[in-house]
Formats: sequence, structure tokens, C-alpha cells
Amino acid sequence: MASAEDIRFLNLSTNCTSIAGRITDGELLDQFGSAVDASDILKVFITDGVTTVYLEGDSLDGSVSGELTFVYTSPTPFVGLVSVELHDNVNINYNIDGEAPSNEDDADTTLIQTLYTIAPCQIDCCIAKLVDAAIECTCKCDKCKEDLLRAEKVFLMLQAAKFAAEQESNPDHADDMYNKASALCTEVCACGC
Repeated sequence: MASAEDIRFLNLSTNCTSIAGRITDGELLDQFGSAVDASDILKVFITDGVTTVYLEGDSLDGSVSGELTFVYTSPTPFVGLVSVELHDNVNINYNIDGEAPSNEDDADTTLIQTLYTIAPCQIDCCIAKLVDAAIECTCKCDKCKEDLLRAEKVFLMLQAAKFAAEQESNPDHADDMYNKASALCTEVCACGC
């Protein structure tokens, strides 16, 4: 995993079990367009749609002036779209409607910013298997290329999902691209020349 100095916003470990965040003063804008001071972020909610983790206090390292860092290691790998909600110090209504943590009353909102990333481990494993199958293929026709072409499509969809999550902050598009990549991984083709 990268050191805190190498992380811009979010970074996942190669096995998708640890997520680290680094926010520096002025890098993010709040919902009103004002620059966010790292010291304003006092609560962090991390969710991959299955599990939600809540960090505050000692879990958030504000030891460097003007910078907030955090690291969370999950007992199971993160899967797909991962969102990280950054909140200030006001108490929020946690999980009232069974959805991700959010404030139910807009007048009381404490959400400063939501950051997104993609946990690629399941898709990376699929790509590796497809490439391996293409290399090991013994068919005497163009059918061997199908696994390699599918691996390329899956890889490109995964890259598009990462871009939509991290650069566009478009969770719906990122989740859609991730799910399409995942669906392509489950397709099975026989040699059948």
C-alpha cells in the first residue's frame, strides 16, 4: 500500500482489504463550493454497498497540520463501488432508512463530500483467468482469441468504472460499468470450432 504522502484522496490495497484516505486543506469543496479544511472532517463512513464502517476520533489521524489521513482494514475484501462519506462534527441520523449513512433532514446535513473508488480485485482475477485461458488455448481456429478479446473488454470497462468513480464522481455510471464487467466475467464460451 502506498504511504500517506502518495495518496490523493483514496487508495485501496492490492488485495482490496485496506482503504486509506488522505485529504489536505483546500483539495476538496463542500456542497456549497467552499474549500474544506481537513480539520473540519471528524467522521468518515466507508461502504461498498454491503458493509458500512464508521470511523472517528483516533481512527482519523490529523497529526500533520492541514492534512487528514485514515486507514481501515476490513476482514473481507471490498467489492465494486466503494464510497467514503466525509462529515463534520454535527450529529447525524445514522441509517434510519436502511440505506447508507446519511442525514434524513436536509436542514441538519453534515455531509461535506463523498468520494468514490472501485475495488477491482474480483474483476482483476477474472481478467487474469481469461488471459491465462487465451494463452493455454489449443484450438486450431480464431476461437482462442475470444477469451483475450473478452479480457480486453472487461479491462476497459473496469478502467471506465474507475474513471467514473474517481474523476467524475458519478457512482451510478461507475457501478453500471463495474456490473457490466462482472457480467462479462461470468460468460463461458467453449472452443466449438
